[in-house]
Amino acid sequence: MPLAMFVGANNNLKNVTFGQALIGDESIGSFKWLFETFKSCMGGREPHVILTDKDPAMKVAIELVFFKSQHRNCRWHIIRPWEFELDQLYTEHKDKNLKERLESLINYPLGPTQFEVGWEKLVDECGIADHPAIRALWDKRERWIAAYFKGMYCGRMTST
Repeated sequence: MPLAMFVGANNNLKNVTFGQALIGDESIGSFKWLFETFKSCMGGREPHVILTDKDPAMKVAIELVFFKSQHRNCRWHIIRPWEFELDQLYTEHKDKNLKERLESLINYPLGPTQFEVGWEKLVDECGIADHPAIRALWDKRERWIAAYFKGMYCGRMTST
């Protein structure tokens, strides 16, 4: 059975477990029940930010239950399908420090505009703008890049 965890961060940036549940399946109905139950246990309050994998049923249920919450995706789940391709790009562009520069761009707390300018500059310099992995990461940027989380307290969480 899937285990659903509700984890947050306190004022000292330490993880805090708010709740957990075993659910029978990963359907919209199960997630909707889970989120409604969690919301009820929290006195009707909604989380400011919800960080999840890319499960489509979960996305729908979040939209049905948490009207005020910002839904973002786990960095690991976004990058993982492209690890092999990214490793190839890193090797190919080792002389341009692609890996270090890309990781710095992703992790450095820039604003969205600065991130986008830096990204375009990097992919243009390396000639990788049309690479499928780079395209896919770019297309989902607002769902997982820290620059788009500005003003949202996530306790430095980027992964589920």
